[in-house]
Amino acid sequence: MDRKIIVGMDISQTAHKGGVATYTYNLTKKLSEIPDLEMVFFYSSLRKPYRGKLKNLKSYRLPPTLFEMLFNRWRNVSIEKFIGPVDIFHSSDWTQPPSKAKKVTTYHDVVPEKYPQWSYPKIVSVHKRRLKIVEKEIDMVIAVSETTKKDLMEVSNIPEEKIVVIYEGPTGDFKPQSEEKIREFKEKYDLPDKFVLAIGGIGERRNLSRVKEATKDYNLVIAGQSLPWLGIDELELLYGSADVLLYPSLYEGFGLPICFRYAGGRGRCGIVC
Repeated sequence: MDRKIIVGMDISQTAHKGGVATYTYNLTKKLSEIPDLEMVFFYSSLRKPYRGKLKNLKSYRLPPTLFEMLFNRWRNVSIEKFIGPVDIFHSSDWTQPPSKAKKVTTYHDVVPEKYPQWSYPKIVSVHKRRLKIVEKEIDMVIAVSETTKKDLMEVSNIPEEKIVVIYEGPTGDFKPQSEEKIREFKEKYDLPDKFVLAIGGIGERRNLSRVKEATKDYNLVIAGQSLPWLGIDELELLYGSADVLLYPSLYEGFGLPICFRYAGGRGRCGIVC
């Protein structure tokens, strides 16, 4: 019997919130279901333990800054020192560790490279440093859209044949919710009967100052401000509760919230982008 392909994956981004964390969490879940793969997971966070249960999880309570220095700057320690030998390694969007394995990574957008004014200087420098390594060493890049692929080719020297577009999408569990559950959700968070929902961070790219001005005559709910951070179950209810999803981002690699709205909108898919 042939041995399984051993795939290592950096899932440290699941310690954070947002689209990259959601993507990483769901990719982890789906890859673990493939019988021909043996998954080994690398996770590092100083404060937050991994939120789920995984077989072959190699967890380290160390700061991301340390691994950024080890993997992106000094480059004298391989990922195999932490997770053992693997055939394929999927890196995060923060570090690109040395490895003897075939190397794969996912690019969600190129905001730090294309629009550095929208990111913290530290984030810009880390991404630029990592991109130089990716250009030299990567075997395959997953781009989440044709736009991300085009932008990545503009800001890097990665050959086009190494970039594969694999679109994002909501999980199969993301579906319309019943009116009763939505009513209970609105009561729990004291939401108005009708409201406009804005999704995204508070950075300049999300355009929220204009959103607030444009919706001053309407009930505006901003996920992450008007509401606390929600799990996937309550996100289904949030998208299903809104009358309109407002997503006026100045730049996106894909725009996953729009897919969530269509998947969980109960046929009322009012969307303004």
